[in-house]
Amino acid sequence: SVCPANLTRALLSNRTCSTLCAPCPVGRANPRYGGPADACQNCTAGRDNSLPGQPACQRCAPGHFGDAAIAPNSSQHCRPCPAGKHQRRAGQPSCVSCRVGKRGDAARGAASEAAQCSACEPGSYQASSGRVECAACPPGQHQRGAGRARCLPNTRCAVGSRVSANATLASDQTCTICAPGWYS
Repeated sequence: SVCPANLTRALLSNRTCSTLCAPCPVGRANPRYGGPADACQNCTAGRDNSLPGQPACQRCAPGHFGDAAIAPNSSQHCRPCPAGKHQRRAGQPSCVSCRVGKRGDAARGAASEAAQCSACEPGSYQASSGRVECAACPPGQHQRGAGRARCLPNTRCAVGSRVSANATLASDQTCTICAPGWYS
C-alpha cells in the first residue's frame, strides 16, 4: 500500500519491513505519498520541523535562524538569534549583526534591529559589527555623538593659547588665546 504524504514505511527489524506507515522523525518531512524510510528529507536551512509526521518543514520565525549545516543531525534547526544579532524575516539561515557604532542587547531572539541594537553613548564607540559592548574612548580622544564607530583625537592647543576647558570622554578640550603679556 502507499503511505500518505507525511508517513513512510517503517523498518521493524533488520530483516523485515512492515506495511505499517511510520511518521517522519522530528527535523525531517516527507511531502510525497509513499516511499521508503529515506523518503523523509532533512529540513533545509531556515526551516524546522519540531513535530514528527509533518508533510513539510516550517520556516523559522522572525528573531530565529536555521542552519541545518551547523547541526545536521539535530532535531532543532531553528535557534534564537544570539545577542548582537537580529532577524526580521522568517525562514532565514542566519541572523544580521548589529552595525558598527551599536551594541547588541543581552536578549536573544530579537526580530528587529531596534529591539536588539542600541547606539553607543557619547564618549564610547564600537568599531566592529555584532558586538554586545561599546568601548570607552581611549585617553587623548573623545566622541560627542552617539552611535559612532571611532573616537576623535582631542584638540591640541596652539602655541600662544591655553586649555580653558579640559576634554572629557564626550567632549573635546577648548583653547583660549593667552592675554597680552602672557605666553604658553
